[in-house]
Amino acid sequence: LTLSPPDKCTGLPAVMSDMTTTSTFPVIVGTVVEVNCKPGHTLAGDNSITCIRDVSFTIGQRPTCTIGLKIINSKM
Repeated sequence: LTLSPPDKCTGLPAVMSDMTTTSTFPVIVGTVVEVNCKPGHTLAGDNSITCIRDVSFTIGQRPTCTIGLKIINSKM
């Protein structure tokens, strides 16, 4: 019986090149990776993606980064 090594995702998708993560690649299938924007940018969409069987990522609402700061709580 020969066991195959687990499938792995080797890095963030190219469309997420402006994102950062604290994960170390490669990651095995099933791993949830949290993503963030580079300093000075605001994240919109999901902040996590999951490595899936075809060694790509499943993404709910694709995260994007925009320049600027987000107002977290404003009481005016």
